[in-house]
Amino acid sequence: MSQNTESSKFSFLTEFAITVPKDYDHNTQLTSFAEANEEKFHYYNDGLTDKNFAKVGRQLVPGKTYLVKIWSINNNQRTTSKENLKLLEDNQVFSYGAQGASIVWQEAKDKLPKGKQCNFFDEKDNLWEDADGYHRVPYLVCYSDGGFRFDLGYFQYQNVYFQNVWYAGHCIVGLCEC
Repeated sequence: MSQNTESSKFSFLTEFAITVPKDYDHNTQLTSFAEANEEKFHYYNDGLTDKNFAKVGRQLVPGKTYLVKIWSINNNQRTTSKENLKLLEDNQVFSYGAQGASIVWQEAKDKLPKGKQCNFFDEKDNLWEDADGYHRVPYLVCYSDGGFRFDLGYFQYQNVYFQNVWYAGHCIVGLCEC
């Protein structure tokens, strides 16, 4: 497939490079990130911990440069978590979990799309399962006023109002090696 494969539900939005700091440690990233940055967020979910997100499909490598690619869900569209993962797979990009979200914010928060929710998917079994049995997807909201939110969505949450929680205004973020 081409480098930026899309379906009628997604549009490629942007890409930019980040370099993981040389002192990056997967096992302590979320703790050190929260200690240094939590007060800089309008909201910071306390479920974003190293313990809850120890398991990831891929771990970032200290000192390595990655290309961050972001797709937007098109207007009047809803997507499933499975469709979002397929988009990443088709484009040979990967999520690096909550740690990846924290590094993207740390290294390039000014390049994230404003007024959007940027979701950092991983395979369901790699995501933290909360006390209610829901697998949680880390996301960053980049408010138009320059503020940020670091929170958790639901991998596949369905109720009578929403069949899928992923819709226009949401973005899917993946990273690939440069």
